[in-house]
Amino acid sequence: MAEITLNGKKESIARAVPVGDFLESKNIGPGKVVVEINREIIGKEEYATRNICPGDSVELVTFVGGG
Repeated sequence: MAEITLNGKKESIARAVPVGDFLESKNIGPGKVVVEINREIIGKEEYATRNICPGDSVELVTFVGGG
């Protein structure tokens, strides 16, 4: 197992995984989150082709509604 940093906490991953698959494994809809890998915002059009790799720093920012 390898590690990534996810929102400031260490998390294990088995291998590189596409962003879309990673979000699906976390039950997060792609329309409700902004993904940043190593301080680079990843466009939704890249979710199928861009991988989260061991050693990456990943930030998931979700949208919260309210008033």
